[in-house]
Amino acid sequence: MQERFLIIGADPGHTIGLCALDFEGKVLHLAHLEGKGIEGAVSIIEGWGTPSLIACDVSPAPEFITKLASYFNVKFYCPKKVLREEEKKKIAKKYANVQNAHERDALSAAIFAWRANQNTLRSALASNIDEKIKQKLCHLVLHGYNRNIALEILQQTPENQKSVSRPPAQENGANSRSTDFSGAKKENLLKLKEKNETLSELARINSSLQKRILSLENENLLLKQRAASLKGGAWGMLMREGEYRKLKAKNERLEARIRELAKKAQILSNKFSSANKKEKAQFAEKENMQIKKEKLKKGEKPHQKNTEEKKKQLQEKEKDGSKTTKNLKSLNPSDMLQRMVEQYRKSRSLQEK
Repeated sequence: MQERFLIIGADPGHTIGLCALDFEGKVLHLAHLEGKGIEGAVSIIEGWGTPSLIACDVSPAPEFITKLASYFNVKFYCPKKVLREEEKKKIAKKYANVQNAHERDALSAAIFAWRANQNTLRSALASNIDEKIKQKLCHLVLHGYNRNIALEILQQTPENQKSVSRPPAQENGANSRSTDFSGAKKENLLKLKEKNETLSELARINSSLQKRILSLENENLLLKQRAASLKGGAWGMLMREGEYRKLKAKNERLEARIRELAKKAQILSNKFSSANKKEKAQFAEKENMQIKKEKLKKGEKPHQKNTEEKKKQLQEKEKDGSKTTKNLKSLNPSDMLQRMVEQYRKSRSLQEK
């Protein structure tokens, strides 16, 4: 990557918009790309320089922005609220090279990120040091470093010591301020330098891991697309057959379970009916016993009522018999014979019918 530090604005989507600013807010690059994903955006940004901040125009930041910032191991900026269309159009009017809404949104994101860090960047750029160190200083400040500590780290780096310009002499003729440090301060600076080197190494490792993650994600996406295209062909047929076999086996298990439950239900029904009959018989027996007990309490003997009824019937029959004998005695012999003949004829006619 070029040794040029940038503020990057990005608008994610199928068509990705990209914009690059320098630390003074000047627009250096505007571009858009279709269907190339995050890898295409990374390739373009690496061709422009080294990002110090990734910005978007919405809040919260989309996953694309967080992944892009993680890849370059930098912070990302998102506004407190979503930028309005009027604000973005107003910014785009100042730049004739804006080709579409994606580039406009990326430009607006970068401009708002620069404005949010404008005072910090101006303070760093006002330092009386070499231009290359100024750029690195702004880069570290946007990373979250304290300005003075970042400046001391950069001044202690051997490759930058030659580039550090001396501050102007004081008006009273005194010698310029000495840059010597006490032993404790030098030790602290060395520790900070070691930490910075460790962070740089971790950043390189993180960058390689992010590249690997991106390649694996793309490979996974291709496999998903391949699987989707195969669903309608032989693969889809195999899947349907496998699903059919699973459903058939499940249906057979359910039918066996239904038969088993039906047998259990029949056994329970038989037990219930037999128990119900026994219960009815026991209930009837209890009722009879209760009736007998009540009769005994009243002083009645068993079967007494039946014997009395039989006696009455016999007495009535005897009365009827005595009546018939009396009637027969009152009749003449000729009348008796005639009546007997009539009775015989009636019986014969009934038999013939």
